[in-house]
Amino acid sequence: SERNDNNAYLSIEADMTKFILCMILCIAVNRFAFGDVCKSSGHCCNNGCTIQNFCQNGKDGKDGRSGRNGVDGIDGRDGQNGQNGVNGLNGRNGVDAVRNWKECAWNNIDDKRQSGVIKECSFKKNSKETYLKFQVTGNLRNHNCAGCCKRWYITLDGGECSPVPIDGIVYISHAAVPLQHDLHQVRTFSGHCQINRTGTVKVALSIGDCAGVKGGHGMTGWKSSTRIYVEEIEAPQK
Repeated sequence: SERNDNNAYLSIEADMTKFILCMILCIAVNRFAFGDVCKSSGHCCNNGCTIQNFCQNGKDGKDGRSGRNGVDGIDGRDGQNGQNGVNGLNGRNGVDAVRNWKECAWNNIDDKRQSGVIKECSFKKNSKETYLKFQVTGNLRNHNCAGCCKRWYITLDGGECSPVPIDGIVYISHAAVPLQHDLHQVRTFSGHCQINRTGTVKVALSIGDCAGVKGGHGMTGWKSSTRIYVEEIEAPQK
């Protein structure tokens, strides 16, 4: 029995020696990142060891917390200049700095015609994009009638401005004695018209009856001046 006790003691001592050597080896291996500890048997082995499946990798750890926002970076350098752009389209022709206008005037024409052209005034237009402004001033009379109407209007090369004409009228509603209604008075009418061309424009002052009304007896320029004013101006705003 004493021999058995000695054998048991020697076996325990041998195991303890192995365990201590294993621990020392494991510490050395872990320090230099060469291996893992085989927890199941107390033996040590290198990574990837498959001897008796002693070595086992540990479980994956949990994800760490999100880090704080970093500091803004430094501004980058200025970029290179871009290429030159394409030239723009040419603008429309403008009006000359000097005003382009004309006034045709006559004195004491005493024109008694009841229809047709009274006076003409030629005007030279410089640009296609411009408008013409007109103003007519003179003694325009209608008399010797009741419920009658005469109309004075501007024509351009024989036609009226469209869609809105430039005109003025004198209407007599009634008169107890028609011959007594004989009012001589200076009157003015004006307007603008677009003409899409350059060159000479023939401007005319004409007379006629109002549409749907009898005419009466018209007279133009009695013992006074008659004027046709024409001016080239820029196009209006949209």
